[in-house]
Amino acid sequence: MSRLRPGKLRGSVTQNSPYQQRRTKSKQSFGLLARLMIVLVPLGLIIGFTIWLWHTDWPDRQAKYIETHFIKSTESIGFTVADVIVEGRKQTDRNDLASALNISIGDPILDFNPDTALDRISKLPWIADATVVRKLPNTIYVRLVEREPIARWQHNGKIVVIDREGKELPNASLDKFASLPLVIGDDAPQETGALLKALKDFPAIANLLQAATRVSDRRWNLHMQPKILVKLPEYNIGGALQRLSQMIRERKILERGMVTVDLRIPDRLFLENGNAPQQKK
Repeated sequence: MSRLRPGKLRGSVTQNSPYQQRRTKSKQSFGLLARLMIVLVPLGLIIGFTIWLWHTDWPDRQAKYIETHFIKSTESIGFTVADVIVEGRKQTDRNDLASALNISIGDPILDFNPDTALDRISKLPWIADATVVRKLPNTIYVRLVEREPIARWQHNGKIVVIDREGKELPNASLDKFASLPLVIGDDAPQETGALLKALKDFPAIANLLQAATRVSDRRWNLHMQPKILVKLPEYNIGGALQRLSQMIRERKILERGMVTVDLRIPDRLFLENGNAPQQKK
């Protein structure tokens, strides 16, 4: 009977020993760390370099440099301001508008910022609305909507011109707008637009109007030629003006020496001709 002799086994015992396993894991960990370092170190350098550039404003300077040279290069192909078209300017001072636009003939048109110019123009005293457009290659277009003067407001010992919203128009010449109706009273500016709108339907009254006074912040007294005081009610001004227009047309009250016409009560009429008041239903 033959016996098997113990021989050297393939894959020795030391190959699978705990020491060898730890050594293998250590090599694997080192390899992983090395790979991470290969990735992280350049990435960290890139991030650090980017942060450094950001804090030194280098990107902004480079972008501005490129933009400046690009705009400069467009001048040679005709992208320069050759014409500035303005529509709707009546009261706005020409020099004030030119200063707000801040552009000259021959300037690079791409260097002109319409939004910035619009912001400056909108702050001018006469401007209600505006549009500023850059029309390539060489035209700046400006459309103005100016505030509309509708009356002169007397208060605190002075007279100023006001617009439809009741806002004062600074630097408005009183001589130039002397034909506008005069309104008096603390709240007159806010109510003038509604009064003048109602008077549009009655030109015979509007043409004779010299001034209008707010009474107790509630209603109007009209001062009409020739020295006639018309007391309007607090409500239904249109109805009262209709009655007054009818009396002017049919009863000729302006020719009868009337000094006061009281329309405050809807179903009654009070007339005063300088001697004694008359009451009519």
